[in-house]
Amino acid sequence: MAGFYRRPNQDDGISQGDIFTNVPIPGTGLLSPTQLIVSDGKLRTQRIEPGRIASGIQLVENVSLTDAMVISQSCDAERAVNLMLAPISELSLDAKSNEKKWKSISHAATSLAEPRHLYLPGNSHLKFSRGVADFGEAFTLPRQFLEVLAQQGRRVARLGDAALRFLQFRMGVMLTRLAQDDFSWPSKDDLDIRIAFLDEEIVKAKRKREKDAASATEPDDSFLAILREQDERIRWLEQTRSQCEQARNTADDLAE
Repeated sequence: MAGFYRRPNQDDGISQGDIFTNVPIPGTGLLSPTQLIVSDGKLRTQRIEPGRIASGIQLVENVSLTDAMVISQSCDAERAVNLMLAPISELSLDAKSNEKKWKSISHAATSLAEPRHLYLPGNSHLKFSRGVADFGEAFTLPRQFLEVLAQQGRRVARLGDAALRFLQFRMGVMLTRLAQDDFSWPSKDDLDIRIAFLDEEIVKAKRKREKDAASATEPDDSFLAILREQDERIRWLEQTRSQCEQARNTADDLAE
């Protein structure tokens, strides 16, 4: 049986399926931007509104480290300025029985229910634990930066041929899935169950809203924001229920 991984040579070019350790992920500076200002030879920072960000502005950025796998195509990895990587998180087995542990591993490795994930088995030769690469959380880094990391020995593995084909298949499934409208596939019986479920959720949401509203003697802005969120959820539940009722009228019709 061919190995899932192979060990890259230090001088190999960057390829799809290369696995790096301790790669920096750019943080969320754009969500809470802080401008870096040089004035009179001194550095200072100040908050800046997101809408006022312009080309050339220097921002302070939060960075975290993660293991990650290159998912850009190998032909792009040879010359592209930036490459796309999928962060890798450890797959922990919380189940106690071997049966449940194995089912968790098998599901992670073979199920197409979550095509954005790729199971990466642990390997004693490469000294890393089983994990999951998440295409949905992909980020980019400069190719030249990754080449420096590779020279430093931070590229610890690359996928074997069979594993690389499976990576490409998983990404293809994720990117080419045919999305189904929420009301295009259920039968009338299915929608009856969903309507009953929504009725229960509406009752629970309204009771919680009433209880929370009655508990506040001096509601502040954060509390009022919570009540608005609850109102929005109730509106969404009621709107969805109405859509289910409409869809139910034609749910079992045959295509012409």
